[in-house]
Amino acid sequence: MSLNFCMHCGAPVADSKANFCMVCGKPLQSYQLNRFTRFNRKPSFFRRESKVPKNLDEITFPAKISLLMPIIAFFFMIFVTAIVMVIFIIPMIINADSFSIALIESSLESLLDSKEFLITGLFLEILFIIAPFIYLRKYFPKKTTKLRFQLLGLPLSGESKKTFFLEVGIGLIFGFGLVFLVLGTQILSEWFWGVLLGQEFVESGVNFMGDSSMGTIPASTLQLVLIWAAMFGAVGVGEEILFRGFTQRGLVQNWGKGAGILVTALTFTLFHILPWLIAPPETFIVFFLPYFAISLILGYMREWRKGNLLANIITHGLYNSLVITLAFLGF
Repeated sequence: MSLNFCMHCGAPVADSKANFCMVCGKPLQSYQLNRFTRFNRKPSFFRRESKVPKNLDEITFPAKISLLMPIIAFFFMIFVTAIVMVIFIIPMIINADSFSIALIESSLESLLDSKEFLITGLFLEILFIIAPFIYLRKYFPKKTTKLRFQLLGLPLSGESKKTFFLEVGIGLIFGFGLVFLVLGTQILSEWFWGVLLGQEFVESGVNFMGDSSMGTIPASTLQLVLIWAAMFGAVGVGEEILFRGFTQRGLVQNWGKGAGILVTALTFTLFHILPWLIAPPETFIVFFLPYFAISLILGYMREWRKGNLLANIITHGLYNSLVITLAFLGF
């Protein structure tokens, strides 16, 4: 017979009829006792499990934490980016003849237009995995890095070559497919606004395929290669682990597959189109629809592949890389 656990402090409760916890002294109610497994008990950053869980599916994330995690990761990313910006700007200020507020403003403007800084920002997206990775420490003892990655959907060992190449193949097919899907979405959007509403569709800053408003169109072949490396090694890995590996996993566990995928897709989309939330309706829709469609597909792919994110990462990285490459080639 399994033990109950206090949902205040996690201490084992041998007597199911006890009214108070013998450790923390807080009152015990039936709904506060975990009658299934100690891995579902209320987590704490100040306690780690002493044993490795036998079944990773036993570990569940609260819905609130699942929704908050992207916000936490986003602000952490902003903090690190600010530090990187300071590192980039300091040499500009030192080499200047005199110091002024105007100098700082011009240095910031120059930095934001710098392709080197933008590419650095893409590589920094790997930091998105840090917040969920730290959170998972409460469910595992020390030296369980591979298991934490496995729980988040990225198995680092134990997969056969057949499975590996199958996931890569699926990712490549979906990556190319998403490009055609988004291209079709853009054509339909232009037709909708231009024909049905009789409005001229403004191309400047609204071309989703080129993503020109993001300023990530490379100026050289070397920059294009670096962007491909960042998309596969940082952007795809970081965003998929954060949104699909952590947030979607937790929401699906708490709310079911349909609601979990839908809310994750909305969250993913809103994080990517923040600059266009106050844009004109046509601009907002042109950006919202492709991102939302892509996120839904990636969400269902995660469930289809039973939590394995390798195909998602390949799809995500390839799609982003192809979009930038098309813009680089002038399409």
